Amino acid sequence: MVCVENNPQYVAVGRRVMPEARWIQADVLDLPDMAEVLGEFDCAISNPPFGPVPRKRNSPGGYTGHRFEYHLIAVAATLARRGVFIIPQSAAPFHYSGKRRLEDGQGDAEYHRFTTATGIDLHPNCGIDTTYYGADWRGIRPRVEVVTVDFSERTTDAATKITSPS
Repeated sequence: MVCVENNPQYVAVGRRVMPEARWIQADVLDLPDMAEVLGEFDCAISNPPFGPVPRKRNSPGGYTGHRFEYHLIAVAATLARRGVFIIPQSAAPFHYSGKRRLEDGQGDAEYHRFTTATGIDLHPNCGIDTTYYGADWRGIRPRVEVVTVDFSERTTDAATKITSPS
């Protein structure tokens, strides 16, 4: 298990909580530059910062929008075969949490810009309604979804843009 965190205090805590993991203090957007050293992973799992997080560069693949969670997913596509991510419900192409049934086709214009640029489509999880855990959140309680991705399903042109060195 490899854990990436930019905040040195969080890395120190993480090393105490999970000493068996390899901890890397780095900006997640720098990971594609480390791909040769890190190797390929079966699965990337993340609960990324949401929304317009300040960043020093864009992710590979051509997405230049404001949603940091999409940048992180594009980075994961350079390192892993699959991914599982917690993202805001407003950024997911479906709504399941807090609903009576899955509402597909909810992707907004920003989601479509992301999928067009990267060829990455986000899919529903196996039935996790995250509102069940709402009382466990401290502070702000955003409505979120768990999305899954099989990065091998990307369109060839978009996959080449993401995995080619810049």
